[in-house]
Amino acid sequence: MRQLTAAVLLLLTGCDGEIVAGGDGRGAQVGPRSDSPGTSTPVVPGVPGVMMPGTAGGPGGSGGGEALPQGPMVAGRVTLHRLNNAELDNTARDLLGVDLKPSVTFQFPPDEFGEGFDNNADVLTLAPLKVEKYLAMARALAAAALDPAGTARARVLVCTSPAEAEATCLPKIAAAFASRAFRRPVVSSEVADLVGAALSARQQGATFERAVQVLLEGVFLSPEFLFRVEVDPAGGAAHPLAPYELASRLSYFLWGTMPDDALLAAAGQGALGTDAQVLAQVRRMLADPKAAALGATLSAQWMQSLALADAAPDAALFPGFDAALRDAMAEETRRTFEEILKGEVDAKTLLVSDHVFVNARLAQHYGLTPSPAPGAAFVKAPAGARRGGVLTTATFLTINAHAKTNSPTRRGKWILERVLCEAPPPPPANVPLLDPASVPTGSLRQKLEQVHQARGAACTGCHQSFDPLGFALEHYGPTGQWRDTDDGYAIDATGTLKGTTTTFDGALSLARVLAEDPRFPRCMAKKLMTFALGRGLTAADGPALDAVTAKFAGQGLRFPALIEAVATSVPFTQRQGEVTP
Repeated sequence: MRQLTAAVLLLLTGCDGEIVAGGDGRGAQVGPRSDSPGTSTPVVPGVPGVMMPGTAGGPGGSGGGEALPQGPMVAGRVTLHRLNNAELDNTARDLLGVDLKPSVTFQFPPDEFGEGFDNNADVLTLAPLKVEKYLAMARALAAAALDPAGTARARVLVCTSPAEAEATCLPKIAAAFASRAFRRPVVSSEVADLVGAALSARQQGATFERAVQVLLEGVFLSPEFLFRVEVDPAGGAAHPLAPYELASRLSYFLWGTMPDDALLAAAGQGALGTDAQVLAQVRRMLADPKAAALGATLSAQWMQSLALADAAPDAALFPGFDAALRDAMAEETRRTFEEILKGEVDAKTLLVSDHVFVNARLAQHYGLTPSPAPGAAFVKAPAGARRGGVLTTATFLTINAHAKTNSPTRRGKWILERVLCEAPPPPPANVPLLDPASVPTGSLRQKLEQVHQARGAACTGCHQSFDPLGFALEHYGPTGQWRDTDDGYAIDATGTLKGTTTTFDGALSLARVLAEDPRFPRCMAKKLMTFALGRGLTAADGPALDAVTAKFAGQGLRFPALIEAVATSVPFTQRQGEVTP
């Protein structure tokens, strides 16, 4: 076991690239890759890694009938993808049937965020501290797998000794369990390594069951369990993902966990090689309760309800801001996104809506009447004249405010980045924060405009792009409650969308403008592709992003159609091979 653990640690700490088929076959599935569905997909002559639209695995052929943008589709590459904390917790749960949450139990370091999400492979590094945590996790999971009171034991012990000779039983246990844990069939060398560790433990006096536990620890410490491994053939050409690799991409995209038996069976039968086959799995998976994980993750990270945990409005000014209200805010955001995710409404409802999701606590905060009875569950209620859409939710308004005052800059910047995907340039170095005492009179808008004008073009140039968006929301205070004036001064919520002649007055007016902006559906497509791929998009992904956006628009901006377009896109179903010197 010590030799196996040492080898695992070397693999873990030294693994910063891709795993290529060859050598002892580690990382390769049983059987040749050349028979994977879609490997005959034509490439653009003379352009390595580029595939034409409409070919197998590409965005064409998934329905809708809309004209797709023409241009080469680039497969792209994803860094060797470590399971993030949430994915690892979910995978351990579904593999063993026990919700142990290793990242919580063993206090894993938090995952970094890249491009707005915590599943970005480029930032999912592996620090020595996390390797130490993995060792403790492996022992705990192996023990849980063999717990007589647990549900996993019967599935792990597919045979027992002395009922069957250890020489034949241990390989059966290793092959069956590792194939599920690795999300693909194992190869003989992997089985031999695991069985060798178990036999070594037996030679040192361990019981048969303890030897099996040592075997399982090896599985849980393997890079094939801890990472989503995708194997490149030689030559560096773009190629369709192998069936089991595509199955893992789908399951971690839609469920945040390992593939289920049905998805693994489809991979084993070669039934993920066409758009129609992929779409059948996507629709099945979206109907599964596990798809709720997608809505929860997107609302927490894309809409940033996760940031509510760190929001700290001044207690003296906002005594009503408590844990119950904070939880209600997050739940409203989750339900708002879930409704869109299910396709019950189109994506514009994220911005423009005639209803809200509230319980009694949140309805009281919003001043809605009538409100649900105290203690009642969340309900879908009429929005009224001042609410409707994400820009009027307490979540968005609170996380983009200061402890005592609004922040039009933060609110406007959030809209640019998360609704229009127009990230402003970073601010100049050493710019001092606004001191309200420096402008003693006027509304916050008047103070900000005076300060920015005094500081010159270096400030006004950038702030003109996002401050007007934030000023439109000035009727909502730092915790999202309506206000008619700002410290006794009249509120000016008018503005013009930069680069256009389109004007707006207030949050609901701005929301209608944004909902009709062509950047909005493209931004939604970009955000979902970024999350699904686990990497940032580049200029080379432009044609694929345009095609996904066109499909989304052609299906009435229904979010399930966007999910389907992403899941059948070239960057999702294919991979650019690594060119070796």
